[in-house]
Amino acid sequence: MKRIFFTALLLCQGIIIAQNESDFKLYESPVYNDEVKTDSVRAIYTSNSGRTGIVRNDKKHIIFDLFNEKSSKIHTKIIETERKENYIGDIFFKNEIKVFTERYPERGIKLLSCYILNLNDKTDKKIELSSTTGKDIEIAPKNTYVSLRRKKQFAILNPATKTRFEIGINLKGQEPKGKLEAEKPNSMCSHKIKIAEIKDIDKVVFEWIKAAYEIAG
Repeated sequence: MKRIFFTALLLCQGIIIAQNESDFKLYESPVYNDEVKTDSVRAIYTSNSGRTGIVRNDKKHIIFDLFNEKSSKIHTKIIETERKENYIGDIFFKNEIKVFTERYPERGIKLLSCYILNLNDKTDKKIELSSTTGKDIEIAPKNTYVSLRRKKQFAILNPATKTRFEIGINLKGQEPKGKLEAEKPNSMCSHKIKIAEIKDIDKVVFEWIKAAYEIAG
């Protein structure tokens, strides 16, 4: 009886595996040689079109590798970083990988940069996020957002949906105005600014962030 039960169990498992095999595809990528050897893989993200982006880095470079849906490498972008430019985190939003770095060209001056690769059209760009903040800012990447802190948190960078990015800002007592919207009660920040496109990050956005920075010390 035990033997019959065991045989039936194996047959059932075989049927389940056979059914699953039709839904599962394996691809073997072609052999390729890296132009730059790195010590670590920082992130792996897949776009809605099936392309996969991999971020690697070493002391002198940030490398974006892009693969198609069959795991064939279709693009590589090698970025030479500045002296003492440190990798601090990454996020994935609207099919773009965004890598954040920091460096200190002078005492008391911090430069924050964002390197962006679009997985669908293979375009890349660099944005300077800040050039005036001091060393008292702590940038803390979390699982789903990036926290900006002094003595306390004054802002967060949050990919809220697949099509919208939000900047959370702590300005308790400030009336909502223009882009600055009130956040829900008991949220991590008192206000938020919705960002749909890079062009939405303008002078007004930085002024609100600066205001939150100044009262967080």
